[in-house]
Amino acid sequence: LLIVQNNEMGSDPNTLPEIQLRGASTMLDISDLENQKKRPEYNQPLFIMDGFEVSVQKVYDMDPNRVETINILKDAAATAMYGSRAANGVIVITTRSPKPGEVTISYNLTGTLSMPDLSDYNLSNAREKLDIERRAGIYTTDYFNNIYDAELAYNKRLVRVEEGVNTDWMAIPLRNAVNHKHSLSIEGGNSDLRYNLELGYTGNNGVMKGSYRENVDLGFTVDWRLRDKLQVLNKITYTYTDATESPYGSFSDYAHLQPYDRPYDKNGVLVKELEFSQAKGSGSFLNNPLYEAELNNYDFDKTDEFIDQFMFQWFFSDAFTFKGQFAVTKSTSNGERFIDPKSSNATALTSSSSSTNTTLLGDLYVDRGDMTKWDTQFAVYFTKAFGLHNLNASATINAMSTKTESTSSHYRGFPSGEFHSPNYAAEIYRKPTKTESVRRLLGFLLSANYTWNDIYLADLSIRFDGSSEFGSDSRWGSFWSLGAGINVHNFQFMQALPWINQFKIRGTYGATGKVNYPPYAARDMYNILFDDWYSTGIGATLQGVGNENLVWEKTNTTNIGFDLSFFKSKYNLTFSWYNRQTVDMITDVTIPSSAGFTSYKDNMGETRNRGYEISLNATLVNHKD
Repeated sequence: LLIVQNNEMGSDPNTLPEIQLRGASTMLDISDLENQKKRPEYNQPLFIMDGFEVSVQKVYDMDPNRVETINILKDAAATAMYGSRAANGVIVITTRSPKPGEVTISYNLTGTLSMPDLSDYNLSNAREKLDIERRAGIYTTDYFNNIYDAELAYNKRLVRVEEGVNTDWMAIPLRNAVNHKHSLSIEGGNSDLRYNLELGYTGNNGVMKGSYRENVDLGFTVDWRLRDKLQVLNKITYTYTDATESPYGSFSDYAHLQPYDRPYDKNGVLVKELEFSQAKGSGSFLNNPLYEAELNNYDFDKTDEFIDQFMFQWFFSDAFTFKGQFAVTKSTSNGERFIDPKSSNATALTSSSSSTNTTLLGDLYVDRGDMTKWDTQFAVYFTKAFGLHNLNASATINAMSTKTESTSSHYRGFPSGEFHSPNYAAEIYRKPTKTESVRRLLGFLLSANYTWNDIYLADLSIRFDGSSEFGSDSRWGSFWSLGAGINVHNFQFMQALPWINQFKIRGTYGATGKVNYPPYAARDMYNILFDDWYSTGIGATLQGVGNENLVWEKTNTTNIGFDLSFFKSKYNLTFSWYNRQTVDMITDVTIPSSAGFTSYKDNMGETRNRGYEISLNATLVNHKD
């Protein structure tokens, strides 16, 4: 398990982590690498919580006190049951179930402190910086029109240095952030009926001033059981998230500023534009980020999510078990980004127009989102022992659907920063956009596991998935795995080595898949022209070329290793060698612009990840109280 270091976003609480299992299987182009929000999605594993697929944001925001177990599935035998979604591995999370007994109330508080570390930035002060520039020949006719302009520029900076100006720009937007998590749980019941009420709050402040992420979640679980024959469980959760970005902008902006520039003038008033710091390549002077931070700029995204999960198990014989699950998720998001009319970043100032209309200063970007998802699964399990033989088999059908809608609007022209409602806007800048997408998946799974005398092990699984995201000629895909193992410690000759508790040799091979491209890349897309009406009605232009033959990326995985435990399981050694080869990679194929487009999606390219995993753990002290 690797959490990829993100040097650009740092400890921003509103940036989701990029998680990889056994390396990356998708090669990203430049635009994908630069997109900090979309980039983590391409190589991240599948997250399953209590039997249902959840987003990495759900895992990122959840209360860790609710987690009971976490299992990381990496080899083909373990991940094949998830078929077209499992090429990057699977992380299975099981939350705490209600415990029977007397009413128990528990409260947990976790506090953390985040402090920025600037020790790696060994930068020169204002006097040293100016001296370095002079020695490098900056203030010569090589960079200025004449020697008079060069000396004038140097002397202006020297005056600032002699006045004692030495601005540590990189420390200005930072702070020591105190974070806290609260969780309250009330549970109780008996062997037939159990319940659990959970309430949690997380306040995660970023080291950039003004940035934070707040989460409030509420959950209620009821677990009813009829002796050993039937179990019915229903869990309802509600989560509210408030993600607010820092008004101080990006930390990288401060690295470009000169130490002999000052944010305040001699009267203590914030300056709007810096005198010496210039944008790289353009020669234009940079804005004072502290001036921007004092305005009424803001950027937030608020989300409400409601989830209802229903599960039942029917143990209708010693050999057969029937299990059904159904979950529905409803999520709404509300995002706004406002640029104060006094800001230098207003579109009326930054647009290519030569004249500036002061009545159009100030921008408001409004994004609304709505997501509805349902996920259901029905399975039959068979378990039977025949003498030295033991057989486990299952048949599963899984279906899920996700519908998303989003609307984006841009308002322009506000009288002041205090009046930022759309009601005060002078105009709607360009036409609002609305996008809709529907994704559906249907899957069938057959799996079997066989053991003989608890020595020889074998398992087989095959899954068929059909997806609405693929081309009409490639709706279905098959994914499978084979596995075998030997419990060497159960052989008779191993009795002579009683200090070895477990020695298992195992190997698996299989194929899984994934989807990581836009929903309609397999279909031709048209842009309807509502601005121009013709005698026959409205017009349409082709917006994107679809590929009807587009199929899943497939990852073929080989895993060979052993598990060794000795001295009453005090010491455990695990070794694995793996080889992951991804074929039919979905990439952009460049075509001549004369075709009307510059690229389209196709299955081309391969990647391979190969490596070793060694894990050693020991229990050095274990005393029973």
